[in-house]
Amino acid sequence: MKIVVAHQLFKDSLSAPEVARAMALGIKRVAPDAQMVIVPLADAAGLIADAAEQAMRLVLIRLDE
Repeated sequence: MKIVVAHQLFKDSLSAPEVARAMALGIKRVAPDAQMVIVPLADAAGLIADAAEQAMRLVLIRLDE
């Protein structure tokens, strides 16, 4: 079974990658043989960059800081 885990952040609590990882851990408990693709989502430009950076292990250079 292949499962796509895609979720946005939990505001003021967990980032999108943290939510997706927590969901993946829960799925693994009940379906240990499942293959998962974790896709953190974001609804704002800054959050999209943060999610991509963490999901793909990128190093982003921010010019606006």
